[in-house]
Amino acid sequence: MVDTVKYLGVDAPDQGTVYWPLNARDRSRFILIRSDRPSALAGALHQTMRELDPNLALTGVATIEDLVTGSLATPRYLSVLVGAFAVSALLLSLVGIYGVVTHFVQQHRREIGIRLALGGDPVRLYRLVIGQALTVVAIGATVGVAATFLTSRIVSSVLFGVTATDPRTIVLVPGFLIVAAILACAVPAWQAATVDPAEVLRQE
Repeated sequence: MVDTVKYLGVDAPDQGTVYWPLNARDRSRFILIRSDRPSALAGALHQTMRELDPNLALTGVATIEDLVTGSLATPRYLSVLVGAFAVSALLLSLVGIYGVVTHFVQQHRREIGIRLALGGDPVRLYRLVIGQALTVVAIGATVGVAATFLTSRIVSSVLFGVTATDPRTIVLVPGFLIVAAILACAVPAWQAATVDPAEVLRQE
């Protein structure tokens, strides 16, 4: 019983395989050998093949792990490259969110001071600042999810082991972005909630 074998690459669809008996008409032959020490078997295999037929060319010896690693080299490189761009984009987004919220707090420092002087709740003000920032983040996440569905056919060609519309990915990634945005907004929101009304009004 032979399991599914992908000769064209691990990311290629299975198109079926037909096995023929080994005969003299074959131009290329593959020999599979099970061994507990594959690294020590290469030299012995070359020697044995020379003893059986000196004119027989042995083009290469490799383990299954080597073949799988070579087949995954390009997808792995692309994954690392895309991952690096994704991390960079995330960091830039967090820095941007932090900068925008900080600028918003500085621009509305007088209004915040007046609100607190009139008995405003700092906790509600803290939630208000974060809520306004998360509204923009939620809109961006919604647009990103919609773009994922629109570009699913293009993206699916470079994915392996996961679909372009994987439900877990679609839920977890926006959720992670929202949590990261909350952390980025936490410091400027706390600065807004701890503004000293007397100092602000005195400066004005």
